[in-house]
Amino acid sequence: MTLVSRVSAFFLGALAVLLATYSVLLFLTAKSYLDRQFDEQLRASLNTLVAAVEVEDDDVKWEPSDHTVTLGVETGVEDVRWVVVDEAGDRMDASRNLVPAAPTTVVPADSESILKFARDWRGTERLSPDGRWRFLQYRLAAPHPKARELRDPLERSELIVTVARATDDLHRSLAWLAMLLVTAPVLCWTGAALAGRWFTRKALAPVGLMASAARTMKTNALATDLRLPVGPSRDELADLAETFNGVLDQLYDAYERQRRFAGEAAHQLRTPVTVLRGHADVALRRPRSAEEYAETLETVRNQAADLSKIIESMLFLARPTGDAEADLQEVDLGEQLAAAGARWQSSPRSADLTIIPPAGGLRCRAVPDYVRQIVDNLIGNAFKYSEPGTPVTVRAAGEDASVTIDVEDQGIGVRDDERQEIFRPFVRTEEARRTGAAGTGLGLPIARRMAEAMGGQLDCRPKSGPGSRFQLRLTKEAP
Repeated sequence: MTLVSRVSAFFLGALAVLLATYSVLLFLTAKSYLDRQFDEQLRASLNTLVAAVEVEDDDVKWEPSDHTVTLGVETGVEDVRWVVVDEAGDRMDASRNLVPAAPTTVVPADSESILKFARDWRGTERLSPDGRWRFLQYRLAAPHPKARELRDPLERSELIVTVARATDDLHRSLAWLAMLLVTAPVLCWTGAALAGRWFTRKALAPVGLMASAARTMKTNALATDLRLPVGPSRDELADLAETFNGVLDQLYDAYERQRRFAGEAAHQLRTPVTVLRGHADVALRRPRSAEEYAETLETVRNQAADLSKIIESMLFLARPTGDAEADLQEVDLGEQLAAAGARWQSSPRSADLTIIPPAGGLRCRAVPDYVRQIVDNLIGNAFKYSEPGTPVTVRAAGEDASVTIDVEDQGIGVRDDERQEIFRPFVRTEEARRTGAAGTGLGLPIARRMAEAMGGQLDCRPKSGPGSRFQLRLTKEAP
């Protein structure tokens, strides 16, 4: 989705929500008002009729001759209809628009339903089954009614007053209001969408021009070719283009260095930090003597020094290949392997590790920190991808002009077609991914980069039987 579309979609979405909220609130408010007005008129009619009933201690009377009731004279469907029935359900009186004055006139179906409802006292506000009529009822009863044979013809023990009113006009008004509240916002929203789209497209046109120019650029182009168009308007977009033009000539190289450094640093710095935390956790597990604390602090200081060296090495790796050379020195492989055994002594699998030192003195030209990191990486991978209890062997040997360090395990192994792929950044074998072991696929690429920086080579060699074999080859020190 383009930027114009996203900006337009955001504001149009917000506008739609506001209009919809406004329409819904206005409709609900109007509906509540109209319903209340409808009910108040219906209730006022009921109160008028109730006031015309004479309630005595022993009887209830309805005498229409004593009262003038004008309700129900109109014949419109929206007008109030009423009926008064006694305790037996017999009609005492009714409005003219409910029951015609002429006895031979046929009673309409709506009137029949109202009369039927009036005889069914429930004492609640109700709607007819089809929802067209709203009813209200009120029951008036004598506290101590006299016997039926002692009553006058107009006397009853109780009366039920029922009023009804059709909801057709109310529903029709609400339907028109709903149509208006839907149509008007839609028209407003459509107009805002067209105008907003045009304005947003015009305002963000420089962004499209810059994107088009950027797509035509080449990463190896000269700085004079890496330029974005600057629009005539002196606004934020023009300032952005000018600022961006000032750094495009360095962007590609800086980005590549940063990407490599970030991935490699995260991988390489994790191990020494874990060692530091491990020593601190062990020291804090129980009270210790001053000598033990001093020994732990000495270990932490040494690890911190190693960490500083790793950072310096990573800074070296972050630079383009060939821009700097490694500071090679004479390295005793026997000492390196012995130190590696000591470092892994605290590992839960230290008993599985077998280090075979070289016969006699064996020296090479290398960077000690690089050798240590490569060996630790290979041992760590061997532990990670092999079962506890299976051996991991590290041996060093000398040849005519080179020395080798081999790390072998009996783990999941590496297929022949994956031996070169695993040295590419972020690549892991299918079996390694299936086991679910943690990893980023950066350890081996970093290790190979270190080996190449020392003029050596790191490969995954064929191995008979299960597991894998990695070999580090370095230049032998002249005698």
